Amino acid sequence: KIQAYQSGHFFIGSHDPNELLCMEEVERRYILHVLKIVGDNHTSAARILKLDRKTLYRKLQRYGVDKE
Repeated sequence: KIQAYQSGHFFIGSHDPNELLCMEEVERRYILHVLKIVGDNHTSAARILKLDRKTLYRKLQRYGVDKE
């Protein structure tokens, strides 16, 4: 079901070097994108991201994203 999902474009930067994002911001946006697609299911998101759930929670905490 998730693999069949076709999303729009995931924009992370531009061609202007002054507007490029740091890797941490790219990671934060991608994690939030995956969570949105899986309906905020942290277990599914961790599996897709190939992270341990605890690692995902630590990253979300570092990025200031509350788990509900």
